This record gives sequence, structure tokens and C-alpha cells, in this order.
Amino acid sequence: MKRILLISFVVVLILYAIYYRAYIVYFFKLLKGEIRHNNKIKNLKNKNKKSRLLKSSEIKKYVECSIESLRKINHSFGIKYKLEPYLMQKLKYSRLDDKSVIELYESICKHMNINKSEIEFRIRRTSSRSKTPIAGSYGYIDHVISIEISTYTTIDRLVATIAHECTHHIFHSNNMEIKDIRKNEILTDTSAIILGFGEYFCKAYKDESRIIYEGEFLELIDREKLGYIGYKDVKSVMKYSKRIKNKKF
Repeated sequence: MKRILLISFVVVLILYAIYYRAYIVYFFKLLKGEIRHNNKIKNLKNKNKKSRLLKSSEIKKYVECSIESLRKINHSFGIKYKLEPYLMQKLKYSRLDDKSVIELYESICKHMNINKSEIEFRIRRTSSRSKTPIAGSYGYIDHVISIEISTYTTIDRLVATIAHECTHHIFHSNNMEIKDIRKNEILTDTSAIILGFGEYFCKAYKDESRIIYEGEFLELIDREKLGYIGYKDVKSVMKYSKRIKNKKF
């Protein structure tokens, strides 16, 4: 009987170790001095994952508007973007050097059926340690996409931001934008998710692809939102768009 209880205990212990492996690895790195920050990882992740900025009715409206707009220009959607493993490694170990970031941008353009020659792509470097880990902008006149990379930049957030700015280009080039700036930004985030980048938006909130600089494990950031919608909004967009993608408007 004791043997059975011991085996059961060991099995349960192994299962817990597998489930919480990320935290166990984090703990040992902390002991070894590889990680230096004061934020509480679990509390931040849980808070970020509870973030919701839109009502369900609003999400449905934006999803339907996005799908209808993309269909009008015969643009494909619903195919997930996949960051190739070799490129992921290059971005990670090169600490997001310009060459790797440009290759990522070209990969995203290819997925979104964008002729990269239509856009000028620029990278700005900043040492900012603010709560804005990365910023992007799209020039409506000169068609310039500018990406700002700071010491808080993560690969997932970089993918999501470039996708957002490229979506601006798709909508602007086809005169499909909304005049209201905030609503247009929400529609752009929604459309980027529908165009296959939802998983990267989600992972960006969970900070699972942190970059290490100078041997320092950088701080987690308390983020209620990263773009114009919250974590739960992203999940809702993915769920609802999957449900109605075959619906006729």
C-alpha cells in the first residue's frame, strides 16, 4: 500500500513539474543570478490575461466589418502566419539586429500578399525603459512603416506590430479606412488578427519570447493593453472570426 501511495505521489509530482516547468526554470535562473528584476511574474501574467477593453457586441461588429472589407478586395484571410524556426533563432540570438528584422518584415509582407516595394521600411532604436516596449507607425502620404525597438522588445510583439502597420497599408491602399482614428486602429488590430497573427498578439501579452541583453533578464511589464484591444478581446476576435468566416454578408 505504501508503495502504491509513493508511486502515486511521484507521478503527481512529475505532472506538477511538467505543468509548472516554466516557473521552475525561472526559479533556478533566479538562484543562479541570471535574472534580476522585482516584478512578480505570475501576478503580471494573470492581470494581463484578464484585460478586456471592448464589449462582445463591439468585437462582433469589428470582426464582421473586417471580413466584409477583406472580401471586397478579394484578400485572403484565416491562414495563420508561421514564423519559421530558423528566423526565430536569428531574431533571438542576433538580439533583433536590423538584417533579421528586415527579413521578418519581408516574411510578413509575403504572408499578407503585400508588394514590399510599395512600402519603405525603417527601424528606429531607443534605449527607453518605459512601459511601451515597441512602437510602430505608418505614413499615409509616403507609405513608410517605422518600427521602434527598445530594450523591452519581444519577438512576438515585434511580429504583431509589423502586422498591424502592414494592415494599415492594405486598408489605406484600398480606401477602406474609418475616419474615426480610434475605431480605425481597433479595426486594424482586428484585421491583423484575422489575417493570421492572433497567436502572436496573445503571446505578446504573456511575454513568452523575452530578449536577453547583456546577460540581464529584462523586467516583465504590467500591461493592460499592448495595442488597441486587450488580451481577452484578441481571444474573442479569433473565436468569433473562425465562427463566421464562411458567413455571407
